[in-house]
Amino acid sequence: MDRGEGSCEPPETARHFFGQQNDIWQINDLEVLNCEYGKNSIKFLRLHKEGKKHFVKEVEVCTHLRLTSPQEYLEGKNSLVIPTDTIKNIVLVLAKKNGISSLEQFAIDICNHFMTTFCQVAYVKTYIQEVPWQRLHEDGVPHIHSFICVPDGIRFCEAEQCRNGPLIVFAGIKDLKLMKTTQSGFEGFYKNEHTTLPERHDRILCGELFCKWSYGECKDFDFDCIWKKIRECILEAFAGPPDCGEYSPSYQKTINCIQMLVLSRVSQVQVIEVVLNNTFFNVVDMKNLGLTNDKEVDIIDPLVLVIMSASTTDVHKREKGSGHDFIKEVLVPVEAPYGSCTCTLGRKKFFEAQGHMLRDERKCQFGLAAAQGN
Repeated sequence: MDRGEGSCEPPETARHFFGQQNDIWQINDLEVLNCEYGKNSIKFLRLHKEGKKHFVKEVEVCTHLRLTSPQEYLEGKNSLVIPTDTIKNIVLVLAKKNGISSLEQFAIDICNHFMTTFCQVAYVKTYIQEVPWQRLHEDGVPHIHSFICVPDGIRFCEAEQCRNGPLIVFAGIKDLKLMKTTQSGFEGFYKNEHTTLPERHDRILCGELFCKWSYGECKDFDFDCIWKKIRECILEAFAGPPDCGEYSPSYQKTINCIQMLVLSRVSQVQVIEVVLNNTFFNVVDMKNLGLTNDKEVDIIDPLVLVIMSASTTDVHKREKGSGHDFIKEVLVPVEAPYGSCTCTLGRKKFFEAQGHMLRDERKCQFGLAAAQGN
């Protein structure tokens, strides 16, 4: 009998992959590349009190495991499975007992616990990000128990370990919005019949930055100090000296400057990845309103942007009583599509030492490279 279009039976060309037993198709010649599970979005606030002074750490944790056997997937046997509710409880207990001296150390604690407690765990990875609470200050005096959430970049970290393998730690910052209103251009790019973008020697460079770095094997680092130093490097490389800035010929070159400065100043960092997203902004045409507003720039912001800059030429409006001519511009965003640039840079000696493990870093990160059945 011929199979109909809606039949669930595998086609003839696929029969060599399967065998039929009791009307259930069984896998014979396929390999399980990865089977892992875990608990996502474990959110909690840890409050620590020292007398009248309080300290807070609000985090979100995701922890995943790979077991020594995929029998729960292939055979429906759950004897080795650690329930995700248990994973959640372990994370909360570790936060209670050990505290969170740094995100990285807490991630290390989680990995160590699962590796030393459960012999059926072949691989563990954990991701942690922090809510950016900062202590409130009043007239320069730090408040003892009040805090403000400041969205100036989200700190995160990752840790992963295979059984009998090193514990690898990553850290980073994301959702960091940066802008400079001059000292940026984009010229000399390839052009063909589809090119409509004009060259610019003076534009706004603005974007949302993601930065992630690897320490390699886990060591006794001052993770908080290193993270702050890297963030300072990012801001310095992006902006340049405060009185004059630093010219950027492209988003790509800005990324490279950030990476080079970090690697030159922070010896603990072995590999660094930076992603910079930008969105184009259109200048509002105000000719029908009798106003000049025709300078073109690139910028990212969800709101209308008003720019004021001092200049002695190209005057849009002169402020009375001032010694400067002021240019005022109004722009509106084009939220999509948006441009994106990314680059990963690392130390050659580290790559040579790590060999295949670093070449397969992304696969290992998502649990595709670790050997099964260790």
